[in-house]
Formats: sequence, structure tokens, C-alpha cells
Amino acid sequence: RVCLNSSKPSMQCTARIVVSADAPHIVLLSDSSLAELLEYSPHEVVGRSMKFFLGPSTDSVLIHSAIKSACFNKTTTIPTVLYGRHGHPRSLIFTCSPFYDGGLMQGCQIELENSEATSQQVILDDSSGAKAIVSAQHPHVVEMVNEGFTAMFGFTKAQVIGRSLRSIHGPSTDIARWHAMVRSACTGRVSRDSLIVCSSSCTEFLAAFTVVPVIGNQCENITSLAVIIEWQAPPARDRPCSLPQPRSLPQPHRSPQCQQPAVEPFCAQETYPNTAAPWSHCSHGQQLPTDCATCPPTDPSPCFFPDFIAAGSHSVSSMPSWGGGGGGALLATPPHPP
Repeated sequence: RVCLNSSKPSMQCTARIVVSADAPHIVLLSDSSLAELLEYSPHEVVGRSMKFFLGPSTDSVLIHSAIKSACFNKTTTIPTVLYGRHGHPRSLIFTCSPFYDGGLMQGCQIELENSEATSQQVILDDSSGAKAIVSAQHPHVVEMVNEGFTAMFGFTKAQVIGRSLRSIHGPSTDIARWHAMVRSACTGRVSRDSLIVCSSSCTEFLAAFTVVPVIGNQCENITSLAVIIEWQAPPARDRPCSLPQPRSLPQPHRSPQCQQPAVEPFCAQETYPNTAAPWSHCSHGQQLPTDCATCPPTDPSPCFFPDFIAAGSHSVSSMPSWGGGGGGALLATPPHPP
């Protein structure tokens, strides 16, 4: 027995019974919470078929399918309507799972709890927030929207009714979380989550969603879902951005006598013919790799040492060591200038 609120046990308690896996599904065990839900005591139901819970609004095919799935070790949660001692229908959440005793499957355990479904009139009487009523069956077509919905998203009622709520989904909408909320509401539970949605002007924003199951006027079955949407401010960032920072590129090896310019120029006196050794002279005509004595540190055309670069090569080579400079550095051959 599980009671979440002792002051309202009939609304918050879960009753458990164990039935046989074979038809007509005889009740094998029952707890005392069943009296709070359907007004039956345990000794009144044990040994009887669970058919006396069923009535005109009960989907018996769905119940038998859930019991059959439990025989294959699968837990199923469905909305259903069962009848109490006085013949009043009750909208319940029906969860069926396999029951093991002594390591062997002895039957199916059924957990019954009150559904959180409400009437459509209760939803419409509350004028706060943007609301949309969608069908409980896939693809969950919109049946009606209020003025708050059209004001929030910029759609007219004619543009929304008769279509699914995909019209408010954007590139950043988490579709999996939206479907999880809908599936939970279809079983009879109120589901809540936050999603990024998109308006008619293609503006994305964060909104808080509440999906409420809605029962019909003539029966206790869930016929539609009420989607309540409220604008939600995005959470403040409590930590710095973790995006990777840009890395500095390795610098080419240069002569100790030449400083690194802001922009690497090419040799001023070279015309770059198709020779075997491009960039083989500095701006003062000195043959490389010998150091140029006339190149001052502020010369705009510093001396390069690319004699080790083969003609037309674009591979990575190792630089020899001159003087006491750091040899063995790797340098990628720059492309030929235009």
C-alpha cells in the first residue's frame, strides 16, 4: 500500500492486486487499499474473476492485452475505467507487470491509482496561460486554442486548428521530450517539462509545458489532452563558457638578425619564375642560406632560409641548424605566391 497524502487517501493511494495470467484472470491477492478506490475489501475480491470490475466504459480488450504483455515480462501502463461497489465509474491508471514468487511467475500484478485527468470545462474556465486542446490519439490534432495561444505564437485559430502542434516546433525543439510528455499524459498523469518552441515569425523562445489528460463529457475515458504553455525565462549561466579557445599557430623559423613582421612579405626583388629554388635571394641580392649583413632588423623583407625546400614541394621538411639556432624545427612549404 502506497499513500502519498493521508488526508486524501482516495485520491493519492495505489491499490495492488495479483490476478492469474490465464482467463478469466482470477484475483489471487489483494491489499486493503482497494477499498479506498473501488470500495471492495480484499476478502470480497480474492477468488473471483476480475470481470466484476469491468463495465460499459471499460476497454476490456486493452486490459487483456496488458495482461498478456505481462506474461512476456513486459510492464504496460494504460488508462482505463473500472466500476466500484455502487456501479460508479472511476478513471484509473492501470499498470500491469509480471508477478514472481519463489523465482517463478505466478501471475500478473496490477497497480491501480486514480487518474489525474480532468474535464474540459475545468481547463477552459481557467483563463491564465496559452492553452490548446489536442486529441489523445496520434497525431494529436488541435481541436481548439484560446486567445492566449494566438497571442503568444502569432497564429490565427484557422492556421492551427486541424493540424498538429508541429507548427510551433522549431530547429531547437526537443521532439523526444515532447513525445514523452504526451505519452505520460495519455496514461492519465499530468506531465511537465520545458521546451524551446518557435513563433510564426520564426523566433525561438523557452516555454514551460503542462500536458493534462482530459476526460469526455459522457464517459470517464481520456479523449483529449490539454496543453498549457507559459513563457519561461532562460536560466542564467552559472559557469563560464566551455567552448574550446582558439589556438595560436606555430611560427616559422627565422634568422636571428631579422624580426618577425606584422605581415610576412615576399622578397621584393623576386619575380618568382619557374626556377628550381624560389625565394633564393633576399631584397639585397644576397645568396641564401648565408646571412645577409646588410639586412637591418627593421627591413620589411626579412631573410628566409628555404634552400632546403625542393622545387614545387608542399611537404613538411626539417630545417638544418645554422649558427647555434634551434635546428630540427618543422616548417610547411608555403604555396607559390600569385
